[in-house]
Amino acid sequence: MMIKIFFYSLILGLFLILFSSCGDGCTDAKKDFFWSQDKSIITRVDSFPLGNDSLVAFIDYNIISGSSNVFEVRFTGEFCEDVLDSGGGSRFAFVVPVDSTETFTYSDLELNDALAFYEVFGFACCAGYVIEGGEIRGRRTDDDSWQVSIDVVTTPQDTQFGAEPLNFIIDEEFSLE
Repeated sequence: MMIKIFFYSLILGLFLILFSSCGDGCTDAKKDFFWSQDKSIITRVDSFPLGNDSLVAFIDYNIISGSSNVFEVRFTGEFCEDVLDSGGGSRFAFVVPVDSTETFTYSDLELNDALAFYEVFGFACCAGYVIEGGEIRGRRTDDDSWQVSIDVVTTPQDTQFGAEPLNFIIDEEFSLE
């Protein structure tokens, strides 16, 4: 009987210790929809070795200063200081020329002109996706906001790490950053 009580007390104590800090030091998951002025997107093709003399190629995207408007969707997962692999998220971004003052539409091959990209990132890995087709539409609603609809099909740059094709679909208001 004493062993049983000791065992249950030990389990309860461990449970309380493990879960007493849940929520402490954590940031909430969030979704951001914004656009920035005087920006651009650059791409860089890179690769790294992956055993047996094979290379894995990937495209690296960066948002830099420029002369266009860049629209960006950022999903960020909950991040906890005491959880090593927490956080992560994804982002989708594309460029719109500054002379698109009221509306814009990019579909299929035009998505290349918009330098549209989607990527997923996390603790140990990231995956870039190529935009295969679909459509992005935007309508300016006031000086600082656009209503943007995105409905695109993406394919992972590399499926070696389990990434699968996906559809990225949103219809949201984007605010000036």
